[in-house]
Amino acid sequence: MSSNAKWVVALKAEAKPIIKALGLNRIDKNVVFPVYKDKNARNWLVISGVGQKNVVAAVKYISEFSDSKGCSVWINIGIAGSSSDRYGELFLIDKITRASSDECFYPGSILKSNLQKSELLTVDEPLLDYSKVDLVDMEAADFVRVTSKISGRDLVLVMKIVSDGPNNSVNDLTATRVSHLILQNINLVIDHVNKLISLASLEEERFENPKGYTAVIERWHFTVSQQHELKQLMKRWVVAYPFTNIIKKLKIMKNSREVLTFLKHDLDNYKIDWK
Repeated sequence: MSSNAKWVVALKAEAKPIIKALGLNRIDKNVVFPVYKDKNARNWLVISGVGQKNVVAAVKYISEFSDSKGCSVWINIGIAGSSSDRYGELFLIDKITRASSDECFYPGSILKSNLQKSELLTVDEPLLDYSKVDLVDMEAADFVRVTSKISGRDLVLVMKIVSDGPNNSVNDLTATRVSHLILQNINLVIDHVNKLISLASLEEERFENPKGYTAVIERWHFTVSQQHELKQLMKRWVVAYPFTNIIKKLKIMKNSREVLTFLKHDLDNYKIDWK
């Protein structure tokens, strides 16, 4: 079992370097949005189009289309305008403000990183004068709002690359320049995403299968209902006895019924050692 990544980008030009770097292929089914994935279904990408309504629809679509699990990593990466003269620099966003309501959103920051961090303003209409804004885009606020409900805030990433500012007019942006901006930062982006996927996989395993669970069900035969009961008991047992090898405790049991009886009895009589 392993987690995967869902990439959500607004523009095709932003998507191209990611598609190439990750070896993604377009899914040629009747799709509402352009969807790409790799052969192992570890990475999925959807091109949403510009704007918060589009990104919400695209997130919901790719989530259902890919049968998204609770431990998927969600990434919104793209270009952003900036008041500073930092053209081409990559930023990890740790706070997003929706301009229309002043509502704030906070993407995950569980990973330690040397990436530069910044705040971001999400607007509904293109902002021509952002001389007083660190970074500005048109998708991130609702992206974080929706994906945080799917996977949890710690597995949501927003990464922006400065594409225009005081010395780089937005009117000079072309698809080629946008793709180049993503390309020159792609290694940093993928490295950060892969680290978060690894952490998400550990979290998924911790929630799905308690330590030792697989070994137990391979040793004794459990019905489906017994497996559910076993999982709940083992989650409690691992908390109570975090340093005890459960197989050693259970090895004399003859069948699944005896295993469940032992665990229930042991937990019912468990007393905390306050020393």
